[in-house]
Amino acid sequence: MAENNRTNDELHDEMDALKANMHKIQEDLRGLGQTLMDKGRTSAQQMQDRARTQMESSLEQMQTYVEQRPLAVVAGSFVVGMVFGMLFGRR
Repeated sequence: MAENNRTNDELHDEMDALKANMHKIQEDLRGLGQTLMDKGRTSAQQMQDRARTQMESSLEQMQTYVEQRPLAVVAGSFVVGMVFGMLFGRR
């Protein structure tokens, strides 16, 4: 009977150790998930910043082009409008 109690005590101790290990693994996985989310958020923010910078640069270039060649832009817009009018106009 004493041997059974000892085996039960050992089994109980091993179960407690297993529970503690599982709790530690759970905490580690939460930390890993949080780290991955933080890195993803940082990466997304960097991509957004690069896209915004590139868009602003493109808009500045377009504005400069329009300021330097206003007649060409108006003529080009007119031609494009005429083509769309012919393609989508009523018949």
